[in-house]
Amino acid sequence: MDSPSSLIGQAYEGASGAGLPSGTPPAALTCLNRSNSIIDDKDKSRKSNFNELNSYQKKAYRNFRHSFEEMVKTHGIENCVEITLTTREVISREEYSSHFNSLNSNILKKSFPLGFIAIDEMQDRGAWHTHILAVVGRDVKTGYVRTAGMRKRSANANLRALWNEWGSDYKTSKVGISERYGFGPAPHIEPIMTDSKKCGAYYAKYIIKEFLNRKAARKPSIWDIKKPKAHTRTIHYSKGVKKESPINIENKLKWEAKKIEFANKMGFSSVEEMGKQAIPVLGSRWCYWLRPYIIQCDLDMSWQQILVEAKMEKDGNNSLNDPVQVGLCRDIVIDRLTFRPIVRTGVFNPSADSPPQKSITAILAGLYRQMKLDFNFSFVN
Repeated sequence: MDSPSSLIGQAYEGASGAGLPSGTPPAALTCLNRSNSIIDDKDKSRKSNFNELNSYQKKAYRNFRHSFEEMVKTHGIENCVEITLTTREVISREEYSSHFNSLNSNILKKSFPLGFIAIDEMQDRGAWHTHILAVVGRDVKTGYVRTAGMRKRSANANLRALWNEWGSDYKTSKVGISERYGFGPAPHIEPIMTDSKKCGAYYAKYIIKEFLNRKAARKPSIWDIKKPKAHTRTIHYSKGVKKESPINIENKLKWEAKKIEFANKMGFSSVEEMGKQAIPVLGSRWCYWLRPYIIQCDLDMSWQQILVEAKMEKDGNNSLNDPVQVGLCRDIVIDRLTFRPIVRTGVFNPSADSPPQKSITAILAGLYRQMKLDFNFSFVN
């Protein structure tokens, strides 16, 4: 057998014999993509997709996994069933939600009182369908074999009763629950064949897929009435099924401890006192805009500097190095921190009822509030 060096020499000789310049390297071997292994860059791992979610979506993902595992652990996996409902036509999200809400109110809450979890997902063809993980309360798994030609033969009486109740039979002109509420005539109904952890991970990927699709879609404009609503529920829980994930509880306790530490460093006696000063500047979501400063609690900055930077970030002003922009934002912050609401008294006296204002904006706001109070007072009398 020839050695690798001799084979390379023969390849170089073959290249020169083919009319190519001497020293031309041989052509590369044929391969798939960049190597001899099959690589698909479009298929990302579940972990990388999970890291693309925001904090709210990660909480929802963890809560679903924990809630489903607890539901199966409580009632037994042999008493749980998976139902997939799909529409034939491609309909809007609002119309699909109306179908599911009607099904939820009239059927799901009554048929599955022990609990259920539903996940909405959009198919590649654009139609919506829902995966329902429900507790039937009776054994639907014993004897069932999930192979071609054995599904109907091996199904027990409890599983057959679900098939007859939800599916339609055109021979007898019977309309099942699925078709009655606007879904397909033959829903997919099967017992859960794996353990709760694997099954929860399988259906959790649909949650990640739907969250990433929302992230990729363009946000609807408030002026376009035909666009679907931005906030639609992806996961539906029956009463008492949703459980808080232990990881979320631990993160929540850490976040509360960070807020207390940050408030103490800023000189406040409590988080509520800090919020009273932050709300006039940053609004009700002041914790969201202060989150980088709360996490990095060891920053050597004053409370006023932090409010100024957070205010500029909220307004989309990136001119942190511009002293004029920073000065204007600092004046606004000072005015909002020193402004106090006017207290209604029997006699209108601006000098006594309100503290001295430091800007025209604050003066106009005070006068507007006072005029509104006077109008309401005269209207009542």
